[in-house]
Amino acid sequence: MTYSIELERAVILRGAGLAEIPGHLVVLAGMGMALFGLGVVRFRRQTA
Repeated sequence: MTYSIELERAVILRGAGLAEIPGHLVVLAGMGMALFGLGVVRFRRQTA
């Protein structure tokens, strides 16, 4: 959650571009992939 808030502040208040916020994007993408993977595993268990 903290990464999302810091990313939003950087973009909205400072007008930061993609070159200035790669660390936050990597962390958020990793969290998204992990949660998606967990969702797929749970879905497969429920449908099996």
